[in-house]
Amino acid sequence: MLPESITAQELKMWFDQSREFDLFDVRESWEQEICLIPGSYCISLGDLADRIDEVDRNKIAVFVCHHGGRSARAIGWLKNNGYEKLVNLEGGIEDWAVHVDNSVARY
Repeated sequence: MLPESITAQELKMWFDQSREFDLFDVRESWEQEICLIPGSYCISLGDLADRIDEVDRNKIAVFVCHHGGRSARAIGWLKNNGYEKLVNLEGGIEDWAVHVDNSVARY
């Protein structure tokens, strides 16, 4: 069963296990310029409706923002549009920077 959300440490394990998923960063472009989890697809929350076809319905999609709120909203919107394999990164890139990769800039 796919969890609704995962911690930064669990996401790190997914990377370490080479688990197949896409990682979508829904923060604004200026935020993505400050820091980014490598391999992220950058689609701001405001652009998601126009770029929905970039999210593969058949693949697990993990969503990240600064603290987890915008990514949760993105997931809710996608679920309303028929998507199912969606996971939110709890605590967002902030928790990633604190608990997984302290080289990631915090803001």
